[in-house]
Amino acid sequence: MRTVGNTERKFGALNQAWLRWQAGYDYIAGVDADTVLAPDCLQRLEEEMAATPRAGGVMARYTFDQKLGASAMARLLIRMQRLEFASWTADALRRNRKTYVLGGQATLSTPRPCARWPSATTPGSPGTPAPWSRTCS
Repeated sequence: MRTVGNTERKFGALNQAWLRWQAGYDYIAGVDADTVLAPDCLQRLEEEMAATPRAGGVMARYTFDQKLGASAMARLLIRMQRLEFASWTADALRRNRKTYVLGGQATLSTPRPCARWPSATTPGSPGTPAPWSRTCS
């Protein structure tokens, strides 16, 4: 999808995609271009959404493949990133799996909580309320 009139960079692109594609669907998946999903990932995310009807979205737990590091420094950086992800996931689990921010690598969201936000003629433009808008409350 190509964005139009987007002045909000990544937030604007996410908002435009959301506003364009979410209508008529129970869920919308967001996956980073460099993310590789497990074969059952989307099924498991959907099951989690069904089990947690008040959730606006759920995210996959993710990690880096240590074997992708071509040098000792690259492997060290991967190890450090994995520790950071593990720490964040552990914190979320301690909070009974509740978080206010979803990681963007692999998420499944529902438009239900967003129904109260007004639509706009120029999605992704400043002041347009949408899931990734800085003006949303």
